Amino acid sequence: MSMNVAVADSGGNLVAFQRMDGAMLASIQIAEHKARAAATFRRETKVFEDGIQLIHLNYLLAFDGIIASRGGIPLIEQGKIIGAIGCSGGTDSQDEVVSKAGAAVICYWHLASTTSKRRSEPAPHASFRRY
Repeated sequence: MSMNVAVADSGGNLVAFQRMDGAMLASIQIAEHKARAAATFRRETKVFEDGIQLIHLNYLLAFDGIIASRGGIPLIEQGKIIGAIGCSGGTDSQDEVVSKAGAAVICYWHLASTTSKRRSEPAPHASFRRY
């Protein structure tokens, strides 16, 4: 499975993006949309998918920026949103697994980089292109 991974800041602005070889081009915009929606609405995009499919809250689709598909995860540190990650290229469940793994890595990296600043140690290397 080839993925597109987008990372947004707390305002939903793209700050990093990575595309695996062979990932669908259409998934680029979808990954960005998932990250933006997770940051803007401060919740996983799975919430919207569940709201529409399980509870039939179809009015959710009327809101600008909603995407009712798993794979958008907010990044939260000490109760504050610091950004979001969105993945696209697999099935919804695959996108969700990859974005949760990515969120765990980013949160670890963020925690390690803030801890290393206090200890004057080098921060872990991030392999995303920065915008």
